[in-house]
Amino acid sequence: MQTQSARLIGGFALLVVVWIVTYWAWGPSEPKISFAMQPPEAGASGASTSTGIDRSDEQTPGPVGPPATPEEPAVIPPEFIAYVILPGDSLQSISAKMFGDVTHAAAIAQANPMMDPTRLKTGRQIRIPRDPNNVQGVPNPLHVTPPSVPGTDYTVQAGDSLTSISKAKYGTIKFADLIYEANKDVLKSRDSLRVGQTLKIPARPEGGQ
Repeated sequence: MQTQSARLIGGFALLVVVWIVTYWAWGPSEPKISFAMQPPEAGASGASTSTGIDRSDEQTPGPVGPPATPEEPAVIPPEFIAYVILPGDSLQSISAKMFGDVTHAAAIAQANPMMDPTRLKTGRQIRIPRDPNNVQGVPNPLHVTPPSVPGTDYTVQAGDSLTSISKAKYGTIKFADLIYEANKDVLKSRDSLRVGQTLKIPARPEGGQ
């Protein structure tokens, strides 16, 4: 009887060992850990892109307007080219060589005020104006002078008179005397206007019609 009980206990113990070994050999494995980035929630403020760069502070450039048109200069500056004096050169021969005739020798001399036109030194470099009529700058015909308004200065133009200036600035000729009184320091009389003269245009008197 004791032998049978010992066998039962031994068989039960063997079953327990077999069950434990089977459990550890075939039990469920632990889930693998993933470091993949989670997609951003829709509509989330400051969401990152797939590269992990926060672009929430970037600004979309606005429309670019047309570039401003530069104002025409009042004077066209002169342009020059370099010329090296050769043996036997004179201003007349240089003028003929550069412009096709000898009539611009004076312009070449004017462009080189430190040079003695009667003693040209071989090998010396001088300036030749590209335009012989523009050695020191000429007025630009495309330049528009802003119109003066009462209370500013006015440059006398050809054909001007105090009455015409009054008409242009005040809309009436009745203020010609006002302009004259304001410029007695430069006007000897009402008819002594000179082209290029600068006049002060006083403000329109209050209540003046």
